[in-house]
Amino acid sequence: MVSSTCANCDSMLEQPWHLFYTCQFAQACWEISDVKNEINQSPAELESFAEWFFHILGKLDMERRQSFVMTLWGIWHSRNERVWNNTSPSANWTMSHANDTLKEWLACNVDAGFDTEKRSFAVGMVVRDFNGSFIICKTSLHHGTALVKEAEALAIHEALSWIKGMGHDKVIVESDSKTSVDAIHSEAPDLTEFGLITTACRVLSRSPSSIKIDYIKRQANRTAHSLVKTALQQACFGISYIVPTSISSIIMD
Repeated sequence: MVSSTCANCDSMLEQPWHLFYTCQFAQACWEISDVKNEINQSPAELESFAEWFFHILGKLDMERRQSFVMTLWGIWHSRNERVWNNTSPSANWTMSHANDTLKEWLACNVDAGFDTEKRSFAVGMVVRDFNGSFIICKTSLHHGTALVKEAEALAIHEALSWIKGMGHDKVIVESDSKTSVDAIHSEAPDLTEFGLITTACRVLSRSPSSIKIDYIKRQANRTAHSLVKTALQQACFGISYIVPTSISSIIMD
């Protein structure tokens, strides 16, 4: 039976607020993290893990949010190492392991665009590593009409299929279509065309389970948006291993 006492310090009741924040081991991890200042400046009136989590999250940009979340994961992973494998990871090992794991992940931004005159639409996707460096991109043209949400969902589906085909299993797919992302994460039945696409996305994302689908704001999705826009304007589609000029300034930004 697993003890109710915190495995990382063996002195306090294991609750989220303690395990991830007030525990001496957690504090040692945060002290060598990229978000040390935000953690140390946490308001004293915060009384729950949820309040603290969302307060810190609201103070960070996208890259440092990833570091914050991976530190939480590292603390939990070290707890499991103690409970199940009878090891004693140090704070330095925990942070190094969390950072190495984070760097294995890729980000894939996706978007869709329309050419109403030609009754067609295009989807595009840009894959980058943790540091934001370009790896590969793809655009494709689809003839016929579709609702905006259907095209956005198709962009996600095509990205998932493409990623799986390349053998990547640690990828975060990012879309600025909140409607599509929410539908993919929902279990509510939907027999419309849109619902069938989002269901297919859900199935693809679950195998492997390490592929994630997240919503991001339009401004954060400029790379994929510019890629699709230029592909439609130039009627040029395909895969590129070189940064296209249409997104080079954004990639370097």
